[in-house]
Amino acid sequence: MWNVNKSIVYGARIIDKTILKNSTSGGVFSPISDLIIKNGGLVCGAVYSSDYKVKHVISASPEVRNEMRMAKYVQSNMGDIISKILKHLEKDQIVLFSGTPCQVAAVKNVVSAKHLEKNLVTIDIICHGVPSPQLFKEHIDMIEKKYGAIKSYTFRDKQKGWRGQNVTIITESGIVPDKDAKLYSSLYFNSLIIRPSCYKCPFASVHREGDITIGDYWGILQENKRTNDNLGISQIMLNTQKGERIFDEIKQELEYFEIKSDNYIQPNMRKPTERSMVADAFWKVYNKKGIQSGKNFLKTLKYRMIPYRILNKFFMRGNKHE
Repeated sequence: MWNVNKSIVYGARIIDKTILKNSTSGGVFSPISDLIIKNGGLVCGAVYSSDYKVKHVISASPEVRNEMRMAKYVQSNMGDIISKILKHLEKDQIVLFSGTPCQVAAVKNVVSAKHLEKNLVTIDIICHGVPSPQLFKEHIDMIEKKYGAIKSYTFRDKQKGWRGQNVTIITESGIVPDKDAKLYSSLYFNSLIIRPSCYKCPFASVHREGDITIGDYWGILQENKRTNDNLGISQIMLNTQKGERIFDEIKQELEYFEIKSDNYIQPNMRKPTERSMVADAFWKVYNKKGIQSGKNFLKTLKYRMIPYRILNKFFMRGNKHE
């Protein structure tokens, strides 16, 4: 039985500036996961594999946990992770699972059926939707063919601040130029490559799946607070008594304030992401020429004076200048 409260919502970020710099927003995942590890538990989250596929792993290692930090806008392969979670719960170990709301719901359903929920802690993220891993693989292949093996891939690099699409890809030949580095994320944030099921997501709601929900607190941009300094800040929603107890144990490591307005309610907490009006046109081009064709498509999208219906017709007919 899941003990659900009306959510308490905070704006928060970790005091440790090194961790803050190496986190997508406010770095609150780190003290939560530290608490679990210190109490003999394990943390389960998404990491890159050596070939830059995204998968869920479970570990008690702080080093592996560090790989779970930072946003990864790719569908994670869950593999046999739920069976591994069950094995640890059966041993009376605490497990922290972090993932998208649909992943959290899947884990909770299985764990509940086994009556093992006592030691499971869940974090769901505020999700925009996920693209197919195949598209990300094509993007990775394109980068490595042109620039050499990838050494690091960061979707939200804070070198230029928290706000904005600061993708940084470093290969054996150096930093990849934005025109190639940002291709995949630009297609993603223009809602062109999200999976069809995500456009009908039943979890896009203020009613959350996790004990705790974390995401960027964009509402800070509407408030006059000293934490609005482009270093990053999270919104943390405490959805259960379990979530509240965890926050009480880590709050001394945070700068935080309670959010009493509706500024925390992001678009994807009201309804699913809307499919782009020109998504069909993009897929028409993509099916002929692959992800590389997205460059010309995005260039055309920049000229907003071109009505979507004309743009759609143009690309559906076939763009000879691709």
